[in-house]
Amino acid sequence: MTLSPKRVYAISGACFLFGLAILVYTSYWWPGILLVIGLSLAIRHFFLGRSYDLLRSLGFFIGLFVVDELGLSLHLFFAILLTFGATLVLLRRFRDCLRIN
Repeated sequence: MTLSPKRVYAISGACFLFGLAILVYTSYWWPGILLVIGLSLAIRHFFLGRSYDLLRSLGFFIGLFVVDELGLSLHLFFAILLTFGATLVLLRRFRDCLRIN
């Protein structure tokens, strides 16, 4: 499905506002706001056809939500996140090198 960027931003903005309404009703601001931001960004990336950005947004915001809910260390989360990011960059560059040859 192809939508114009203007419609995509309207849809993701509406989803963000629905999420805020749910947070106001439930008074579950933290870490609920992480889910609202992450899901509205994921919806935007989905409709724009940016699957890599979709996975990255979901991974980051849902990861922060889970870390906070489980009471885990943010240091551990960011260490895992940075390691995962570095691995993705290396794999992408390695794939590009193989494609050139």
